[in-house]
Amino acid sequence: MKIIVQARATNKTTTLIYISAEKEAIIICNTHNEVVAILKQAYLLKLSIPEPMTFGEFIHSKGSMRGRSILFDNADILLKNLCKGAKLEAITLTTDDEK
Repeated sequence: MKIIVQARATNKTTTLIYISAEKEAIIICNTHNEVVAILKQAYLLKLSIPEPMTFGEFIHSKGSMRGRSILFDNADILLKNLCKGAKLEAITLTTDDEK
């Protein structure tokens, strides 16, 4: 797993679009507006990517994602939304690829 940590508006999503095009990975984001923006940006970059989906769509996809590569955009926001109003203070991540 690759972890991209940068400030807002520093091309993190663009990086995910390039990875998505290379690996045919689905980008998971927060809102439908973000899906539209990602598709538009991929078009402007002349890159073909799988259809992105919202986190809600991802949750409801159940087992259909098994074996697929996925990329989470703005995972910090996704986690905050999952916390249902609780204050998310810290997270840990492991960068080692799963074997």
